[in-house]
Amino acid sequence: NRWELDGGGEFGALFNVSYSETHYRDDTITAGAAFPFFTNNPQAMYSPYSRIPEYDSLGNQIWEPGQENGLPNTPGSTLNVEGEPTEYLIAR
Repeated sequence: NRWELDGGGEFGALFNVSYSETHYRDDTITAGAAFPFFTNNPQAMYSPYSRIPEYDSLGNQIWEPGQENGLPNTPGSTLNVEGEPTEYLIAR
C-alpha cells in the first residue's frame, strides 16, 4: 500500500509472511565411507545388491561406518561376511 504524505511525498510498505514445515531426517548420514552393497552373487542368506549390514548373523562386525578414509574401493576388495571373504560394491 501507499500513502500520500504532507508535502507531496509518498510512503509505501510491503509485508510478507511465510511459514514452512519440513519432515526429513539427516541423522542416518554416515561420514567417511558410503554404504557397501552385495554384488549379484551374495552370501546365501542375503539378496543380490542389498546393503551389507554392519554385523552378521553371529554378531561379528562386518564393516565400521564413519571411517575417516572410508572402505577400500580397489576392485576385488572384500569384507568378511558370515566367515567368508565377499566382494562388495560401494554406493551412496
